[in-house]
Parts: sequence; structure tokens; C-alpha cells
Amino acid sequence: MHALLNAIATMEMPTDAQRIFHGRGGRYPGCEQISLDTFPPVIVLTSNTDAPTRLKALSLGAMDFLAKPVDPSELGLRLRNTLAARAHRDWLAQHDPLTGLSNRVSYTERVQAAIATATERRHGCAVIHIGVDRLSQVNDALGRAAGDALLRSGAS
Repeated sequence: MHALLNAIATMEMPTDAQRIFHGRGGRYPGCEQISLDTFPPVIVLTSNTDAPTRLKALSLGAMDFLAKPVDPSELGLRLRNTLAARAHRDWLAQHDPLTGLSNRVSYTERVQAAIATATERRHGCAVIHIGVDRLSQVNDALGRAAGDALLRSGAS
């Protein structure tokens, strides 16, 4: 992502756009403190439409490439679709797609945060963890669809 930001930073752009992109503290201040996954999706909007430029932007991580002049309706739809895809990807990174429950990493982070908050505020805290034993026997006897249905019903 830093390569994409560097490429964008070196493109010729109007002074106002440079000020917005570079910020007051230099090139994209604070980016070194942000995880690469937290960067917003990038859609390149430019009058330069040659294939090498398009391919370079896309290979550096741009989600989409639009040539000016652009239809505002098309831009709006592309923004919506890009943001929806990003939101879905983010959700999948934190949840089990079968049950919709938090995955192990997300669950652990949430439990640790709840315990830390309770400790900090000097409140009690209880954690209930429910596991499913012998799920493989259900899958073997009744099929994977039955095991999936059991997990989904237990999650709801």
C-alpha cells in the first residue's frame, strides 16, 4: 500500500490536492502508525487512460480506475460497491461465515477487552464459553450438512 501512496504522491496534481494528500506534516503523516489493512480502498480518477498507467495503479493496490470525465452516477455506484466489498471482507476477517459468530481471534480480543474494562472499572466480569464436543461424530453419522445445521442452531 505504501508503494501505491508513493505513486499517487508523485503524480502531478493541483496544489490543493497535494495539500490534502500530503497533509501539513509531510507525505501522508501517520501512515507508518496505521496497519496496511486500515487504509481505505483507493479508486484512481484521472484523465490519463493509457494501459501502463491503469495497470500500474491496479498492481499497486488501487481497487478501481476511472477516466475523466466520469458520470457521477457511475462513480457513486463504484464507490458503493467498493465500500460494500471492503465491509464484507472486514466482516469475514472477524466472523465465522457459517455461524456469524466472532472467530477465535476476534472472540479472544473481545474477551480480553471486556476483562480489562471490568478490571479497570473494578467491576465483576463473567465469561461463558460453550464448546461443541464430538462434532466429528455428528458429521460422520449424519453428514456435514447436519453438523453445520447443529452449529447454526447453537449460534442463534
